[in-house]
Amino acid sequence: MNQADKYAELAMAADRYNPSALVNKGNVLFAKSEYEKALHFYKEAVNIESSCVEALFNMGTFLIVSIYMYDRTIRGVQLLLSP
Repeated sequence: MNQADKYAELAMAADRYNPSALVNKGNVLFAKSEYEKALHFYKEAVNIESSCVEALFNMGTFLIVSIYMYDRTIRGVQLLLSP
């Protein structure tokens, strides 16, 4: 993962406004379970290129993961509160 992060940083250093570089950085963060940081890079990519399919798809994946984690949290609280 460190190598992927290194190359993502190099790509962004070469062209900070390259949507693919931003998506790659987001993917590295997503793989590290740093979902909110990943979302930041996906949004930035879409702000630069509104038709960036990879960023839009990954934002959808973020939403699914967020809903799943929220659902698991609610179920956990329900289990804790049940007699």
